[in-house]
Amino acid sequence: MLKLRENFNSESDDINLDRKAKARLREQNKKEWTASCSLVGEIIYFAGTNINFEGWYKFDGKYHLETVTHNISNSGYAIDLSCRRCLEGY
Repeated sequence: MLKLRENFNSESDDINLDRKAKARLREQNKKEWTASCSLVGEIIYFAGTNINFEGWYKFDGKYHLETVTHNISNSGYAIDLSCRRCLEGY
């Protein structure tokens, strides 16, 4: 549950408050499902793209890559992903 405190002066502001409330709720719901993992490196992953997780049961779905770090070392090429689940139904 998200509680907001906003002031308004007229009925037209009521519409704007509804939009603000929905936007803030969406912003908070973005943080509900997050994940981070390390994988064998592939250049197809970069921040700002969406990927589908499959075979992870309740974690299956579309995720938005927020940060991707590519690491090259003596042991090989690896990537670190930080992502969040894409919201549906808005």
